Amino acid sequence: MLQPPTRVAFANTQGADISCTASGRPAPELDWVREDGSAVDNIPDLVTVLPNNTLRFHPFPQASFMTTVHKGVYRCLASNAAGTIVSNNVTVRAVLLGISSAITSLSELVSFVGVAVVVGGGDVVAVDVEDVMNGVSSVQCCRDYRQQQRHC
Repeated sequence: MLQPPTRVAFANTQGADISCTASGRPAPELDWVREDGSAVDNIPDLVTVLPNNTLRFHPFPQASFMTTVHKGVYRCLASNAAGTIVSNNVTVRAVLLGISSAITSLSELVSFVGVAVVVGGGDVVAVDVEDVMNGVSSVQCCRDYRQQQRHC
């Protein structure tokens, strides 16, 4: 099994693809599951398991953010008659860019999605509040906000 990345952070305006591949005889069946082992269901315009088993997180408007989809742990399973192999955990975080007119303060944004968004000097920086709380002291940012998808 070719392991997927352990962390995927992406901007809601960009979406993300996570691939998982495996080979064997007989050819394995590939499936994506959540941390609790439940199968990932396709949710139109939010998340789709493509025919090649790529897990696609579609670009979405802020109002469509779902914690159960956009913030969590996923795993890929490869199964055949010989058994099942489970990938490493993939921690997924969607970061909302911009501040919705429905959110009137930064504290509301943090409580809404657990992410602080700082805008200054033409740069957009998204900071995952859980990372800050866990003592992460450096933040990666892109001057070109269109390239916010990041694999760690």
